[in-house]
Amino acid sequence: GAIGGEIILNDKKYGILKAIGHYSGESELYVVEAAGKKYILKCYYPNFRPKESILKELKGLVHEDIVSLIDYGYYQGRFFEILEYAKGGSLLDTNPDGTYRYIPIRDMQRLKQIIRETVNALQFCHSRGIVHRDIKPQNIFFANSDGTDIQIGDFGISSMLDEGLSKHLTGQARTE
Repeated sequence: GAIGGEIILNDKKYGILKAIGHYSGESELYVVEAAGKKYILKCYYPNFRPKESILKELKGLVHEDIVSLIDYGYYQGRFFEILEYAKGGSLLDTNPDGTYRYIPIRDMQRLKQIIRETVNALQFCHSRGIVHRDIKPQNIFFANSDGTDIQIGDFGISSMLDEGLSKHLTGQARTE
């Protein structure tokens, strides 16, 4: 669908509010709305899709420091995800003039809070056998518009931790 139009995904109607642009060469992102609530629609390019095992673990998982996966499926042959809308964007977001919105972080309390919430989210994932494998500034989001409440997102190359192994590495991992 086009901006201002509607799209029906898994029998639910969403209004398309705006395009956020391309994301790391694997998908397009849109802000969509259903029943007065905003979400992110991540529409993967053909030939890209995350692992079903990860999505099954993440869907319905509620944690204050993790971007919630609301739904996923196929639309016109392309895989999509509906994700919780992080109002504050990502740690790597820029202002209209091109300067970074949140970095560098000079406030030590703020830095400690970002690290604490990121570690909290990772510990939660690891306790459920999920390894993120791509923690970087653009995958650390702010749930609120003032940029204080951290959430991790983009589990696109995540893995399930194999039984009995402490680490699972593949050639695609971008960050350990």
